[in-house]
Amino acid sequence: MRRIAAILGLALCVPVAAQTTTNTTCNTQGGGGTATTNCTSTTTNPSAQKQQDYDNGYKVGQSLGNALAAGIQAHSLSKKLKKYCEAHPNQTWTYRNGAGQEISSGTCPDADRSGDAANAFMAKHKDYIMGRENADAMIGYMDAHNLNPNNEKSYEMAYKDLKKENKLHLYAN
Repeated sequence: MRRIAAILGLALCVPVAAQTTTNTTCNTQGGGGTATTNCTSTTTNPSAQKQQDYDNGYKVGQSLGNALAAGIQAHSLSKKLKKYCEAHPNQTWTYRNGAGQEISSGTCPDADRSGDAANAFMAKHKDYIMGRENADAMIGYMDAHNLNPNNEKSYEMAYKDLKKENKLHLYAN
């Protein structure tokens, strides 16, 4: 978003006056003779102004479109990489552009992401009391329902159902 704001900021600073300068030689009279004077005048050309405004708008549009396309591409790569790494833990990956040039590479994280999912769940539920009884209830529920402990949604489902059945110890709201 900063990049887009910077592009828009530049668009506001683009000069918009299309001016032309004309040098003219003028004859002046006075003081008993004729003298030559160089005159300069500046005029604004409305059709040139419109063209310059159009060109500036086009450039801003191109820049904004390129920035949005780059953001969409990065988001798409992130989703593809996440999906790949879920299926291929600890494997290396390489992202190449259409010409085959390497853009980025790395190694997928370990498959056990249950700690991350559990921490994300607990950060959302301040009423959840950490302890052996709650942990056993949550794990038992996920095992019984074949839920993936690497997925935060599994914790949400277990929490919702166990809370409804009063099988969790929770802080009072």
